[in-house]
Formats: sequence, structure tokens, C-alpha cells
Amino acid sequence: MDSDKKLISEVQALISNYEGGTIEIIDGLDFSQYQTLRRVEYYSNSTYLNGQKDRLGRTKPFYNIVNAKVNVAVRATDFDTKDITVTSDKPHSFVKSLVFSHEVYQWMKRTNFAKTLNDSGEVRPQYGGVIFKKVMKDGELHIEIPEWKNLVTDQSDIMKGTIIEQHNITPVQLAEMLPNFNQDVSWSEALKFIDKAGQLSDGLLTSSDTFVLHEVHGPFPEYYIDDEASTSVDDMKYVDSYCVLLGSGGKLIVLHKEEEKEKPYKYLPWKQVSGRALGRGVVEDGLEAQVWSNDLILKQRDVTEHAAKVLYKSANPEIGGNLNSQALSGDVIDVSQGDVALLNTTSNSIPVFDNLLQQWGSQYDTVASTFDSNTGNTMPSGTPFRQTLILNQEANSIFEYRREEMGIMLTEIFEDWVLPHLAKRINREHILGSEYSPEEIKSIAQAFSVSKANKNFKEMVLEGKPVTQAEYDEFVASIEDQIGLDQAFLKVPKGYFTDFEPSISVITTGEQRNKAVQLESLFSIITAISNNPAILQDPVLMKVFGRLVEVANVGISPAELIESVTAQKEQQDEAAAAQQEQQAQAQAQQPVSFGQEEAPVV
Repeated sequence: MDSDKKLISEVQALISNYEGGTIEIIDGLDFSQYQTLRRVEYYSNSTYLNGQKDRLGRTKPFYNIVNAKVNVAVRATDFDTKDITVTSDKPHSFVKSLVFSHEVYQWMKRTNFAKTLNDSGEVRPQYGGVIFKKVMKDGELHIEIPEWKNLVTDQSDIMKGTIIEQHNITPVQLAEMLPNFNQDVSWSEALKFIDKAGQLSDGLLTSSDTFVLHEVHGPFPEYYIDDEASTSVDDMKYVDSYCVLLGSGGKLIVLHKEEEKEKPYKYLPWKQVSGRALGRGVVEDGLEAQVWSNDLILKQRDVTEHAAKVLYKSANPEIGGNLNSQALSGDVIDVSQGDVALLNTTSNSIPVFDNLLQQWGSQYDTVASTFDSNTGNTMPSGTPFRQTLILNQEANSIFEYRREEMGIMLTEIFEDWVLPHLAKRINREHILGSEYSPEEIKSIAQAFSVSKANKNFKEMVLEGKPVTQAEYDEFVASIEDQIGLDQAFLKVPKGYFTDFEPSISVITTGEQRNKAVQLESLFSIITAISNNPAILQDPVLMKVFGRLVEVANVGISPAELIESVTAQKEQQDEAAAAQQEQQAQAQAQQPVSFGQEEAPVV
């Protein structure tokens, strides 16, 4: 088809321009994303761009200074799954927040999201940016980190341009993929395309054969995707598209193409640079320092080799050759026409080389904000403590800023991808399996019971059936008994989270690992209760206080706190049990008052 040929031609042009082309950031300053990433890959692997041998065939030493800086940046901006918590804008939705938090935790555990965080934390500072990809596998959402070496992107704007992801696949994988595509490309047609040399007389491929699958996401003319669309220049429009092309022998064939509603990528640079899409990473910051450090090491190697040789000099033309092979111990050497002396080959430039290496290292430390104070190295003798503290604060401040940027990106990923995916799942009736304390289970059971009772009795009221408070209370109690207090798995009612609007809180300051901050928060909670015990008795104040405990995130569950207060109040009310029973009998004939869902039990 003509549209397929044009699509293939454009994809090939995009790949060629990416690998061989540049963009002009400003007059006279050109940039190649492909070459920059290539240099980063080479230097990270301690490899020279022009080969590992010098002109004499000797192996060139590589003095790697970039990987250590990357490791510092990775550690300083590290995220963990415990840094991600679920909250709600509604103060009384403690139980729903608790259950949703456990659902998010289970999802992160199922999809190994901890590894995704680790991978993104390493890729971003090393290459200058990280791309997150949304992938659905067997109905489950996964977040992956594509490798830059397999990507072709727009050098000016990654997210608005075309993204081509290249995958090496085997014949088995190709055979499994073909039935999933809408395009009428059969296995035999794919084989015919692959077998350009006519080598597959039996029509079979070996397991060692590999092909390149091009996954293309980007804007293309509509008629590339829809054969019925107009090809007129006046009526032509561009649509976001998802295309799959198979590559073999430098040629391509279209396997699948369709219009795409949402591009499954999100991009976050390390340090944004004007005029280009790829951020400047830690390795790129040290490219000059790496080049000249290697130059100094090579020169130092040559000087050291010369200095290691023992040479002699003599004015006597009859004395020559090598003393090791031409002179024996005890030989008498005639020096009447010229003495034999040791030739000094030691260079005075070695200290200069060391000094220059330190200068380049200091320059890289400054650019990458990796000073001795935050890398664990011992500071020079006599360095004032205040100066060390200031250097440490300055070095860490830039990493805190980068960490905050990652926190914003993770919030966006959860709000756009993860929470909607989980909301569809948990609003269906399902079994919730997780680790809860007995107090949390009891609180959840009570909330589920009130929710189910409200639903059932409201339907009875709408149908005109009489309902008493005693019947309502008895129904709630019976549901709680059915759920039990020691259940490891809880049945979440259908639609329980319909009116729940969760939000993601990503901790970016590392306070959750600071014991001093945690102790201060706990002490503040104790002080607040001691100064105003009424907090635990007043339902309104208890909601606010529970919200504060939830936000403090110091290991105390609002559900546990509410349960403790409830137990204490029950003990205080035992003396008035008889009077309450009489009041309950008197109110038995009054209209039912439905319980408030998620309200703290006090």
C-alpha cells in the first residue's frame, strides 16, 4: 500500500536524522543527542571512542572519574516505595485511605515497582533524563524504564515529537505477536520478507535469528493510518499514531498501525538545557574532565615507562649494546676513551601531572556538586567545621531539588496512570489481602458494615418499608460478626470507593529516615493530647487530630488511635449501660438514623 511505503520512508528518515543529524541550540552551537548518549555509554563503560589501543598497539588505561559521581547522585536522590503514601482530602475518610494505601502497596509489590524506582534513579543522572513507559500485561499496569540506546526521539521536544522504541525479538516472539495485530500480515508473509537471500528453503528460522521490532508513537498524516482519509494537502490533518514495523536487512515492513489516544510515555530530565530536549546529566558534566584526565594519565604512563628503563651513556664509540647481554659480572670495561655513566630518565613533570589531575577533579566536583563532605572523603586537615557544613548543605541542596522534581513526576504518574487503574479494580467487589493490625481490621469491618447497612436500609426506606433504629444497629452488628476481627482477607463491597478521591503524597525530604524528626513528631502528638485531652472526646477535633497523625506519617495509624479511644470510652460507659439500654428501648420506635460512613468511632 502507498500509505505503508510513506510511513516506512518517514520512519527511516527519522532514524537517519537522529543518528546523523544535529540541532542548533544557538548560532554556532550544534548538539547531537545520539552522539552525546554514545559518549555517555562509552565513558560509563571505561571505553575510548577511538579504540582501546594506541599507535604502538599498547592498551590505553582509562582513568574513570564519572561513575563515582553518578553513584553519589543516585544515592542522594534515591526513592523507596515507603516514600509514596495515599491520603484523602476528606478528613473522615481514614479507613478508605488506609485500604487504598494497602492496595497501592500490593500493586507496587506485584509489579516490582521498587525496581522501577531504582532503575529510574540510576538512568536519570547518568544519561541526563529518564523516560517512564506505561505497559499493560495481562490486565495489570506496569511501569517500565526503556533504555536510551534503544530509543529514537525528537532532539528538540521528546514528548511532542515521535518516539521510536526498538526491540530485538526472536522468531518465536514474532510468531506470538502477529495474531495480535490488525494488519493482514501472515507468518508466511513475514517469513518471505525476512528471507531476502532465499536461504530458508524449509521455511524455518533458528532460535539464534533476531529481528528488530520498531514500536513507533507519534504524529503522522491521518491517511498513513486510515486508508479512507483524505490525501489532499488542504484537508490533511495529523493524528497521534501507534505503529509497529518489523526490520530486517535494513528494510521495514508494517505489521500494525492505529490512532493512539494517549502516548504511553512520560519524560523527566536531570537538568533542563535550553534549546534541546535531553537534559544534561552527571556524566555529560564531566566529559571535558574525563577527556583531559585520560590525556594526563596516558602522558604519565609514557613518562613512567621511560623512567622505568635503566640506560647508560658513554663517549667511547667502542662501548655500546646492552650491558645485560654483553657484560658479565666482574668484567673490566676500558674507559680510557670515555667513561660509562647512568643516564637519568626521570621526568620532572610527574608532579605536574598529579596537580593537573587534582585540578580537573576539583572542577568536576564543583560542577557535579560532589564535595568531600558529602562523598564520605576526609576533609583536608585544618578545614573549619562550619565550612564543611556549608559545603555539605550546598552540595545536598541541588540533590534535594532534583529529588523534589522526581517526587512531582511520581505524583503525576500515580495520578494519571496508577490511581485510575486501581480505582477500576477496587470498585469491583473483591477480596482484599494484606497485613493489618487487629485494630485496623476492626475499624475496616465497622466501616464496611455501616456502608452495607446504609445501602440496604436506604433501599428499604425508598420502598416504603418501616425501619427502626434497633433493626439498623442489629444489622450492623451482624455484618461485623460475619467479617470477624482476625480475618487475613477482607471482602471489599462493590462501589465502596466510588465517592473516594485519593491523592498521592510523595515524601521528598527524607524525613521518614530521620529519627530526630520522627521523635519530634511523636513528642508533639503526646504534648497535644496532654495539653488538651478533649481532643480524644470531641468527634470534630478527633477528625482533625486523626488527619494530623495521618500526615505526620510516624507509624501510627489513625484507625489504631480511634480504636484505642473507642475502647477507653466503652470502659467508661459500662457503668451507664443500664441507663443506655432504657434509652435505646425508648427510642426503638423512632425513625432510623443512619450511621456516618468513615466517621471515627468515639
